Amino acid sequence: ENLLDINSIESGRLKLSVTEFNMAELARTVVNSFADAASRKHIEFITDISSFVQAYGDYKRTGQVFNNLVSNAVKFSSMGKTIYVRCVRDDSCARFEVEDQGPGIAEEEMHMLYEKFSRLSAKPTGDETSAGLGLSIAKGLIDKMGGKIWCESEFGKGAKFIVELPLTTPTAED
Repeated sequence: ENLLDINSIESGRLKLSVTEFNMAELARTVVNSFADAASRKHIEFITDISSFVQAYGDYKRTGQVFNNLVSNAVKFSSMGKTIYVRCVRDDSCARFEVEDQGPGIAEEEMHMLYEKFSRLSAKPTGDETSAGLGLSIAKGLIDKMGGKIWCESEFGKGAKFIVELPLTTPTAED
């Protein structure tokens, strides 16, 4: 399925169903879906998710991106660590953040994050597998929805992935 997704994104054939949706509700659903996987590694989720964050994008594909980011946070976090998930609205966008306490990403590898089949020096901590396509797909999907995705990381101190999607209604400052 990932190979089909990346091929559709690269060829321009990917069709999105862009609508207004509650990004906060989607964030809660995704975090809850990883409760068992996190529990097996004694990982705690700490969430700061607003009750309602209206966003503009493809609900299903945004869920796919959020699933990838939360899955990666669990996959690369050691036993007993904490993962922070935030979903808020500011004046210019709807924002979703996943911050882990994993190994982080070496500065010299940051440029490879969104490349197909890229495997970085950080390794999963619980025998999980990775095909190296998830972040490439995530970037392609978010870009196609008019949003932004990026990572802030210091090697050895975890990583924070941030997704911003457009707001459905402009604010007074727009």
